[in-house]
Parts: sequence; structure tokens; C-alpha cells
Amino acid sequence: DCMQKKNRKKWVVAILLLVLIVLASTYFSAYRGMKEELDTAKEAFLTGTDGSGYSIYTDLQARVKLARSLRAVALHYFSAEDIRVRDLDAAANRLDGETSPHKAYEADQALTEAADKLSLALEGEALTATDAGYRIGIMEDLEAYAASIARSGYNDLAHEINAKFSRFPASFFRMITFTEEAEYFQ
Repeated sequence: DCMQKKNRKKWVVAILLLVLIVLASTYFSAYRGMKEELDTAKEAFLTGTDGSGYSIYTDLQARVKLARSLRAVALHYFSAEDIRVRDLDAAANRLDGETSPHKAYEADQALTEAADKLSLALEGEALTATDAGYRIGIMEDLEAYAASIARSGYNDLAHEINAKFSRFPASFFRMITFTEEAEYFQ
């Protein structure tokens, strides 16, 4: 009878250990799988949905350079302390190197607004023909990059990943692993 109790106790411990191992394995496997999905989204934001290097991030960095070029033109007519110049500086600095899609979106919106205000102010100045051409070209390029960003498939990819995460059992594992959703560029 004593021997049966010891055997039963060993079996209970063995079963509990097995259950614990299975649960831990499932937990870490689910976490790793969701993290890989999120890494895929992050990589798509940085290097493009096709991995070509043409991405929202690279377009945003091009917009930062264009904003700085617009600033250089503006400094021929306005002080660096002009609020419109400072707003463009602040927006470009905020966007420069930002890898969070949502934060980058907000910073890009601020950059667009600041560039538009500064460009409008420059229109009222007696620009040289060269500076007038630069201003127009910069604003057209800013718009072209914005259009390229709008055509990106990144948000579709983020939506696809988030849709996977919202279905059971992924939704359960997302909750217990405290995994965030993929960020949208919006």
C-alpha cells in the first residue's frame, strides 16, 4: 500500500511536469511566432513589403532631406528663428530616423503641415528664379513621396497580421503573452 502511494505520487508529479512543459512550450512557441509576425511587419516598414528597400521608411527619410532643402531655401529670406522655419526643423528632426510606423505617421503629418506653411510664406517673397524653381521642385517631390507612401502595401500587411492575431487561438495567446498588434502607418 505504501509502495502504491509512492508510485501514484510519482505519476502525479510526472504528469504535472509534463503538463507544465507542454504549457510552457506552447506559450513560448506562440510568443515566438507572434514576434516573428511583428518583426515581419517592422521589416516591411523599413525595407518594403517586397524587401526591395523601397519602403515607407525610405520615402520618409527622403522627405526629411527635402524638408531640409526647403529650409535652406527659406534661410535666404527668413531668419532661422522664424517660427515657420523652426516648425519645419522640429518636424524634420522628429521624423528623422523614426522607426515606429504610428509615430512616423504623426511626425510626417507635422512635416507636411510645416512644409506647406513655409512654402506658402516663400510664395509671398521675391524669390530668385533659382530659389523659386527649387521651392516648386521640392514641394512636388514631397508630394510624390507622399503618393508613393500612400500606395505602399504596408498597412495591408499590418491589417493581415492583426487579423491573424484577432482569431482564436492566437487572440488568447496574444493576450497571455502581452503581445501588441502590428502598428499601422496612420
